[in-house]
Amino acid sequence: MDINLNTTFEADFEGKEFIIIGEQRDGRIEIDPYQEFEDSEWQERLKNRYEEIEDKYNLDFVFKTKTIDLAAAHASGLKWADLYDARADGHWSNINAGLYNPITDVPGFLDNIESGKWGSVAAVEYFKRGDDYYGFYPGFHGIPFPAMGGLLYANLDLVGQYGFRPFEMVEDGSWTWDGFENILKTIGGSPKDLNNNIPVGMYITDGFYEYFQTAAILNNGGSLVTTDSEGRFVSNFDSKEVREAIEWVRSLVSEGIVEFGKNDAKYDYFLDDLLGFVYEYSYVGTVDTTGFMYNDVDFAILPCPAGPSAEYGKWSAYLGLADRYLTVPITADMEIINAILDELYSPLGENSFEWREVYANRNFLHEESADLYWQMYDNAQPDYYLATQKFQWGSVLRGTTTVAAAIDATKDSIQDALDKNFNDYLK
Repeated sequence: MDINLNTTFEADFEGKEFIIIGEQRDGRIEIDPYQEFEDSEWQERLKNRYEEIEDKYNLDFVFKTKTIDLAAAHASGLKWADLYDARADGHWSNINAGLYNPITDVPGFLDNIESGKWGSVAAVEYFKRGDDYYGFYPGFHGIPFPAMGGLLYANLDLVGQYGFRPFEMVEDGSWTWDGFENILKTIGGSPKDLNNNIPVGMYITDGFYEYFQTAAILNNGGSLVTTDSEGRFVSNFDSKEVREAIEWVRSLVSEGIVEFGKNDAKYDYFLDDLLGFVYEYSYVGTVDTTGFMYNDVDFAILPCPAGPSAEYGKWSAYLGLADRYLTVPITADMEIINAILDELYSPLGENSFEWREVYANRNFLHEESADLYWQMYDNAQPDYYLATQKFQWGSVLRGTTTVAAAIDATKDSIQDALDKNFNDYLK
């Protein structure tokens, strides 16, 4: 063995394993730089960063998938992980059970929230409970990818056949509810026509009713949740912007401009140039290897059109249920976390957000899509899904209840969920 006895370390952690558990997509652990961004300069930068920190602090990064639950591991006294990457809904129960360490006092954490180092400010605030922060996204690295809901995918070949250019509409100020309705009415069609190769503008899927409605709310200048004078989260459903947006989407259905169709069939129709628009999470059309980017279709990524109460051009989407966050489990070695976290996720180049160019080149066909995507991401709001899922989204769309009745029927349950999952931490 070639041992350099003069080696010095910034902090000597004696070769300890620093375990990162990550979710998989297409067989890869996405947080693992040795598997993501294969054969690219970015992959090499990520690997070099990990290797530099290993050498500097005498530790060993180990990437794993989850085999047992954190609660079971902790109860058995087992080392589970130092960092954990998962969808938001995979973290909520652990937060409520007290199974994560707060990262509020980790050196550099609070100082770097506004810079975007830990993801969008809204994303970081979403994982705040009381005065403590429990989750973040590596905003200067782009690993894992930033999932985001409320995007519109437009099949440019199909809508172009009818004379519509969505990017130009965004620029000239006509990407509005009226402008969008005009496209849908012009293309026409009903989901039942798709099997006969008759094009359809868009249909409302028979599940996840809140997706499009939430996007409409945010792009009408609204929000699902707001804060009161004491800093407590309160429902904002009974507001002009929210009611307008829900009524608009409901009118699309009641007037027959859009109809209900199968959720699992929309992607094939889109790829076959039969469906003009699909609304979804960002990963569906991009990083999924079966997504639109990996098929022969010319598509655009767009925000939901602007409503009458919106500030035109301030595009937004939502973060939450399917978005990705890193947390520090209770089994973590906080001495190592405190020593390396700020450095581990520092910029990999002179430009802090250079990774966005890498991501855009890999996932977007058009520069305009990338520009709009980052505008939406930087203005994104949390969906507060644990509370807002209790609204009667489907009943309103199907016309079995009115918007006013749905607001009245669910206001208490929404507020109870906000109190349990967010406000009670303020006590």
